[in-house]
Amino acid sequence: MNYSYIKSCNDMEAMRKVQTLTFLYALVPYFHGGPHIHFFVFKHLKFGFRIRTLWKEYLEGTFKLNFKVNDSPRFVTYTNPGLNYFHDYDRNGSPDLVRLMLYSVNAETFADRYPGLQEDGEMCSYIYWDKLLHDRTSFVASTEFTFSRTMYDETVAKWPLNVKVSFGGMGSTSIQTRLQICTQHSSEPVITKVLKLVTVDRQTRRPMALPDWYKKKLQGKDDKMPDFKFTGFKRPLRTYARRVQIVWSDTDSNNHTNFSSYVQFGLDTLRLALLQRDLSTCQKTESPNQAHNVIDTEGTKTKTLTEMVSAANCNCDVQSNVSAIPWMTKDLLTNGVKNLKICYMRESVEGDMLDIHIWQEPGEEFKVRGSIEALDGKAICQYIIEYFTPTAHL
Repeated sequence: MNYSYIKSCNDMEAMRKVQTLTFLYALVPYFHGGPHIHFFVFKHLKFGFRIRTLWKEYLEGTFKLNFKVNDSPRFVTYTNPGLNYFHDYDRNGSPDLVRLMLYSVNAETFADRYPGLQEDGEMCSYIYWDKLLHDRTSFVASTEFTFSRTMYDETVAKWPLNVKVSFGGMGSTSIQTRLQICTQHSSEPVITKVLKLVTVDRQTRRPMALPDWYKKKLQGKDDKMPDFKFTGFKRPLRTYARRVQIVWSDTDSNNHTNFSSYVQFGLDTLRLALLQRDLSTCQKTESPNQAHNVIDTEGTKTKTLTEMVSAANCNCDVQSNVSAIPWMTKDLLTNGVKNLKICYMRESVEGDMLDIHIWQEPGEEFKVRGSIEALDGKAICQYIIEYFTPTAHL
């Protein structure tokens, strides 16, 4: 965010709107998005309905939603408060990938649940989501995020933002949607998200066929788009790896690891690998007295940061090799993420131990692949992150 943009606004009303939008967005994850939505919808239905009603009334009274539903093809458009500088940006002032993922899901979740369509004398959401999930839940099967260079241009305000969510078709158990988010000054999306969801039985965790009434209502109303498929790939033997344990804050209301947590594991592992490589390079050129030493937990001897990072990764059976990411640098990360593809194969839950593997393939200098695996080697989640090239960085 460019603070000069705000400071140059002599219009106090404009400043008030910026502050209001920031406050509004801070409420979104609690009332209409992310891992908390099923908590309100299923576990406290009446309370959740009241919360959603209050939220709807507050938004409409404070901010013009411009919420519209198109019947065929079926899609929704509305105005979203936009990003929050203190929530959606990293310590370097750049948009944070995981936060952008969560923001995008919140934006789509609002559209999924908002009662903007009137049918048979009652108000419902544009794809009848609450009604569909009455006897089931949904898991993300695969998803793709595409970001434009404008997302990383600090001179372009990211509030408010125009949102379009489209129904993209359905299979026997799955639904595909597409989210497009644009600034107020351009029709080019700064974020595009394609999502493939599978409806599953809450008890057996197995896919459930979409009901006939649902297929009938949406048959032929998809906003034409390619069928999105992203499947897993083979992991090489040489990777940089570390082991993590799933904690409560990594999980969501489906009682499994949240979709974004896996990406956070991978990003943290990448940063750790770059840190270890930088420290190793630094220590090769330093004298022993110049090394970055710290006292170990027993206080009896000193260890270098490199030794501590390496020791942390030696607590598992997997081998870590920083040479597995030969072209990746910290500078490349500052260019911003261009594309992210993820597929989810199975669940993990609180207490599980997972091995996080990252590496680069030949010819993919600007991409990092990741595989999150159970201790038996079975893949739980795999992804590919592509960064903008230096010449594309604004």
